[in-house]
Amino acid sequence: MTQFPDDDPMLTNFLRQHRAAPPLASPDLEDRIVHAIATDRPAKKPGAQVISIHKKRSLWLVPSTLAAGLMVALVSYQTLQRPQVRAGDTANLETFVENNWDNSLLEEPAAEWVVSLDSTGQTTHEPAAISN
Repeated sequence: MTQFPDDDPMLTNFLRQHRAAPPLASPDLEDRIVHAIATDRPAKKPGAQVISIHKKRSLWLVPSTLAAGLMVALVSYQTLQRPQVRAGDTANLETFVENNWDNSLLEEPAAEWVVSLDSTGQTTHEPAAISN
């Protein structure tokens, strides 16, 4: 086993002084173990315990499989549904894309806009004066 360097001798001494004592062994422990082995009845079939263990293991698989299947069905149903798009939204989107495409092809410099608050607290957007 790898021996680590003794970096903190105070901590090591503290842990040695305050370590817990191991529990005392029961004086009749060996007799109880031998008695338990002697009175234990062998199983009827060696495979009987294995089958019951497999039944217990497979029993929890049924509800978890059903739950997983239900989750997959719900998620796939929601992702495969097409979103409902209104005609007005489509027209606004097409207009926005066309205007932005046309403006991006112009060779003029883009106008700078200033956003300010008026006396009523409303925001106003106005082009800034371009100084050359």
